[in-house]
Amino acid sequence: MKWKIALFLFIILFIVPLLGIHYKVNYVVKNFIPADQYKKIQNILNEPINLPSVYFQTTSIPSIMKEQSQKNVANYQTYSVKTVDPQLFNQLIEGKSFTATDWMRVKAEIQRIRPWLNELKTLTEESDSVFPAMVEASKGSAKNVNFYHLYMCGDLLCLSAWAEAHDLQWIKAFNANLAAFRLTQRPLYMILSAHLIASGIQVKAAKTMAYLADQCMETPALQNCLLKMNQLESKILLDSITDPFWQDVIAIIKELPENKNLQQRRSKRYYFRLWTDYLYKYELDSEWESYLGIGRLLGVGKQIDAIVYKVGVPNFESSKVKEDEAIALTRLSRLRLAKRLVQLNDNGQNRSMEDAISKYIKTEPIDPFEDNSKSFLYSQAQKLYYSIGPDRRNDYANIVYNPSNGIESRGDIFLPVYANSSP
Repeated sequence: MKWKIALFLFIILFIVPLLGIHYKVNYVVKNFIPADQYKKIQNILNEPINLPSVYFQTTSIPSIMKEQSQKNVANYQTYSVKTVDPQLFNQLIEGKSFTATDWMRVKAEIQRIRPWLNELKTLTEESDSVFPAMVEASKGSAKNVNFYHLYMCGDLLCLSAWAEAHDLQWIKAFNANLAAFRLTQRPLYMILSAHLIASGIQVKAAKTMAYLADQCMETPALQNCLLKMNQLESKILLDSITDPFWQDVIAIIKELPENKNLQQRRSKRYYFRLWTDYLYKYELDSEWESYLGIGRLLGVGKQIDAIVYKVGVPNFESSKVKEDEAIALTRLSRLRLAKRLVQLNDNGQNRSMEDAISKYIKTEPIDPFEDNSKSFLYSQAQKLYYSIGPDRRNDYANIVYNPSNGIESRGDIFLPVYANSSP
């Protein structure tokens, strides 16, 4: 009699839950993933991973840079930026005019945190590994990166450039702006979120550079800045996001102490499962966590892989577009500097803009959204250079690309034209 009770309890406590997991996984697959899509996902996961070996490398940051970055993060927390509303800065770079009161607030804040800002500028000048060092220094005990700190570093460098320009301190303004760009120097093999943070900083730095170029009338300051921007391009515009999901998978599991042996020839499913285990162990609070190991033992591991892939992978689709937007705007900021130099120094010569700027930029920058490596277009009507944008159609700079309308929505990408840009 006792063995019957024990058998009954075993069935109720173990067999029934296992059958329940098996049923639920198959139910989800059957009802939410079309058969052809399920087959396609399985084929993808069975492929060998095909990323360049550089993505399997690990970050090597000089010890002195680690120490200085940790000090900068600590000092940032000490200064505790409170008086500048981030939205105020966003409105500024989009063309909103500041009131006298706004400028007083901004300049007072910049003055208060100037020792920290100077320290940050020095870091960007001394090393090209400041960004990965900042990422490491910004991590908390849970290994999550404090990306807000990195965003604020970029914002405050750009804001200080605006403040210096408002006082006509052009060398200081351009140096602060260049520091924001230098901050984004990073290796290819960082996590995707770090690349996107760097791209976000570059977008704001490019718009700030457009403002400085439109306002400045000092040729030496403009020429010096353009020279440095030409030298920086290869270091800050990596075109790093070619296969965003799998790059992020590798970058994340590289940091796990138990997963140091990353053999490039393993199947995508191998790395995908390491990433999935990490995701549910450290990032998510979900009932699916208990299904992973048991489900694989029950023979529904592939079905679970398909569910996680379908839910997780689409979130990465916009990453490449965001990076290309940052690349386009940064290159357009160089063209804006060259155009300003033409305005100031061309002495009314009747030349095309393309011919005129060749004096300052030897090789025309390429539009990342052009399939055939074409250069940016110039609008005679709008008096600016522009990119055709992710929809890859020419709207002659009459429609502004806005990602809130859809990541590949209609519109061209160009920098704002700020007032008082005529010499």
